[in-house]
Amino acid sequence: MHVIRSMFRLARRGYHEYQRQLWDLNVDDIYAREAPYVAMALRCFELSSELPPLRAQVQLAQDAMISARKQTDFQLAKVYETKWESLKKTLIEKQVQIEANVPDLQNDRGEEYTQVWENIGLLMIDMRGNQVFVDGTQAPDNPILNAKQWQFYEHALTKNGVFDTVNVLVIASELPLIDQNESKTRDWIARSAAFESLRYWWSNSPDAQLRLLTLIMEWKVAVSTTCVER
Repeated sequence: MHVIRSMFRLARRGYHEYQRQLWDLNVDDIYAREAPYVAMALRCFELSSELPPLRAQVQLAQDAMISARKQTDFQLAKVYETKWESLKKTLIEKQVQIEANVPDLQNDRGEEYTQVWENIGLLMIDMRGNQVFVDGTQAPDNPILNAKQWQFYEHALTKNGVFDTVNVLVIASELPLIDQNESKTRDWIARSAAFESLRYWWSNSPDAQLRLLTLIMEWKVAVSTTCVER
């Protein structure tokens, strides 16, 4: 599992270094934010590679201890017992170090993004970031947005936010912010597995949908000449 988590972090880092830097002006901020995680991933790789041979040594020492006891060579058995306990202690210490280098699986920020060109603003909404754990595990039952993502959107859309000087706001979302009504969406999901993808629709998360639309409408009112486009 530690290897999977580490591979996911490093793969995401590779994605950022190749693609995001082509267009994302705050890619340096992303690097800074993820630097501790990358360091943890590399340390996990290093520590994890030491575990298999160490486990083998523990097993060999244990087998030798048991064999010596069967042969009633208690002095030799004591030597192997001491070695076995020392190796076990080292193994446990390595495992504790690995756990210490695995960050909390609770997601931080996602791939949400803002950009401003003169009087035009762009808000990109990440609907998937909170539904994939930092180790790559899918988490479809998580809410669309987590607390830190909400803080990001609220900061961007409230007074003195990044969009305070724009009058045209383009909002990019993987799925329409306004789609089907809640009851119909949930009825389709319950009706057939063929509609499973509808669980990711905004209408299946009406509280989040209303909260985001409220932020957008309040921003529109605050900026008198604003035109909201999607």
